[in-house]
Amino acid sequence: MGKRAKRLLLIGLDGAMPSLLRKFLREGKLPTISRLVERGFLGEALPCPPCDTPTNWTTIATGLKAGEHGATSFYAHRPGDPLDVGLRHRGRTLLASFVKGPFLWDLLDEAGLRCLVLNYPAGWPPRLKGGYGVAGWFPIPGVPPLV
Repeated sequence: MGKRAKRLLLIGLDGAMPSLLRKFLREGKLPTISRLVERGFLGEALPCPPCDTPTNWTTIATGLKAGEHGATSFYAHRPGDPLDVGLRHRGRTLLASFVKGPFLWDLLDEAGLRCLVLNYPAGWPPRLKGGYGVAGWFPIPGVPPLV
């Protein structure tokens, strides 16, 4: 009989306060998350400067520092663009094309493991050959808001 495949589920709560999360878990107010924690792991990510969504979520998904992956803010300027383009297109750094380096799901996909990237606020669109990417509420440029 073959081994059962191990699964990875990464849930991120942007802006969550770990002390409150732990308090609510102790009080039984988050039973589903509590069951997941019992079967897995609960950790706290330390923000990397600058402390904003594109920078930190990209760091988590790539394992690279902000200076290495390039998503250092909500705003980005590409050589050759007029200087105001980056300011007018807030959120450009959430796009995979602005990131230098592979995302975790890219590496897993290359290894033949199927991935589902659901409402991850960085790296859109996922470049998966054998998996799925679903955009959610986050305002990713060029993506309809409620998919």
